[in-house]
Order: sequence, then C-alpha cells, then structure tokens
Amino acid sequence: MDHTEIDLKNLEIKTRKEIIEDEGKGVNSTEIVSFSDGTKAIWKPHEETWSSNYRAEVLAYELDRKLGINLVPPTVVREVDGKIGSLQRFVPSVPGKAARQSDLDKQSFFDYLIDNRDRHNGNFLVQALGSMASIDNGLSFTGAGFKAKTFESRRGKINSFLRSAEGKQVISNVRSYISDSSNYQQLREYLGEQHAARTIERMKKIIEYNDKIINPKKGSYFKKNFRGLKEAFINLILPVVEPRWGAIQPA
Repeated sequence: MDHTEIDLKNLEIKTRKEIIEDEGKGVNSTEIVSFSDGTKAIWKPHEETWSSNYRAEVLAYELDRKLGINLVPPTVVREVDGKIGSLQRFVPSVPGKAARQSDLDKQSFFDYLIDNRDRHNGNFLVQALGSMASIDNGLSFTGAGFKAKTFESRRGKINSFLRSAEGKQVISNVRSYISDSSNYQQLREYLGEQHAARTIERMKKIIEYNDKIINPKKGSYFKKNFRGLKEAFINLILPVVEPRWGAIQPA
C-alpha cells in the first residue's frame, strides 16, 4: 500500500459535497470530499442498485496497478459515517484537452480486460501535462451496463497498444498475474466465482491473440504447423512432381 492509499484510508474528512450529474442523469450518489491536508477525493457509497458497485471501482484500480496500466487513480475501500464505499483520489483535469491516442488505445485494452460497459467521453480525464485518468469503473467485471463493446470494435486500438513497448510489458504482466493463484482468489472475493472466471478467461484470450497474431514468437508458427505443412506437401505437391521424377529414372 503506497502513501496515497494510506492517506485515502486514514486522513480526516473535513467537508463533503454532493456532485450533481448533468441534467440529473446520474443514478448513484457521488460526493467530493476534502481532507484535513487539503487534498480531495471522490466518495461513492455502496447502494443497493444494479449500477452501484464500489468493489468494481477498487478492483479496477488494484488490477490496473498489478498489470502496469497506470490509468486508474488510487482507489480504496473506506467506511464513511457508517457506510462502506469506494474513495478515489480526485484528479484535476483540463476540460476540452485532447487525450493522447496511445492512452486511448491502452484504455480500450484495459476496458476489454475488465469488461467495462460504461466508457464514454465523460468518464476519463486529461490532466494539464497530458496524462489521462480512467474514472467511473463501477460498471466493470459483471456484465452490467449499456455501452458494451465487442472485441472487434476494439481491435484497432488493442493492436496498436500490443505492438508498443508498453503493451509488450503489460502482456508479460498479464502472464505473471494469471500464473499466481492468489490473484484469482482476490478476484473471487471481489466478484464471485463466475465473474472471476470470466475475467481470467479474457486475460487468456488476449494472451493467445497477442501470441498468434500480434507478436508471434519466431518459428512458432512453423513448429506448430509442421505436421500440417508436411501432409499438404505429400497430398498436393508430390502427385504433381512424381511423374517428372519418374521420367528421368534410368531404364
């Protein structure tokens, strides 16, 4: 746990102010809180609605850090006035500032892994120096939400990310993640068996896609398909060339 997470869990909350969504479209309670040291955070209490999942907010951050994505602001579980929820470090942003394409590609890759079904222009922020923050990850992991995207619709951005040096490192991190059984146990604790298994399955699929299509190991295709190539040679090529070989055999 780094110092930001420790502060989010322990600093005294001085003020709380509800955030009113544009035109009253928001369905969940969200507050901006100020701490005793002047820093701020976004508080989302747990609510008994399909669209409220503070666990998903926290898990998205923890997975983001373990995989080396570094888009989700620090987010922790905290109890405020007897109510449990997620507390995420407030990120100041510059309205209208364009995000870097490389960050959008990386975000699309991460959204595929966590099955984020609520990504739109209002739930990622661009800071003054250009870095991006992916916020509002509550509709992830469980298949809830109205903005689901297929892998095909993400393919271009995912391809670009996987071909980058950062993408290659993240894929290596994904391999390490799924090889550690304690990570699956954490997913089960947050999500339950079904959604934990679905998350791991998406990770395995993206690794397979990377290894076969984007960054295949040299010689791997030939080795895996040697038997099929040999059979094709025998069945298709030999019948054509054998008569010629026979024509030059000595009598």
